[in-house]
Amino acid sequence: MWRPNREAIPTRYNPDGLTWGEILDKYGIEGIEYKDGDPDFSPVSKGEVEIDDFTDDRTSNFAQADEALAKQKGCSPEDVKKWREENGYTWHECRDCKTMQKIPREVKI
Repeated sequence: MWRPNREAIPTRYNPDGLTWGEILDKYGIEGIEYKDGDPDFSPVSKGEVEIDDFTDDRTSNFAQADEALAKQKGCSPEDVKKWREENGYTWHECRDCKTMQKIPREVKI
């Protein structure tokens, strides 16, 4: 498990200037587990989908993930993207080149 220094203040995607301890407590986690070298964000994920056409273009992967989650939730891809952006979430592209997890930007390492 990756456990950051709880007193350190990450500078990336941390608009409120929280310490790592405050961020971890906010999401009820002690750190990020790794499975076979890949971070497991499932404890903080607000949605997980599989996309069909995984590419090296993150924008395309994100759009596909927004569309897939919109189908699950019964809303539009634009609604998913808007929610992500307004609530500080992003997509994590898993190593299997198909699974996408919607996670808080501030815990993405």
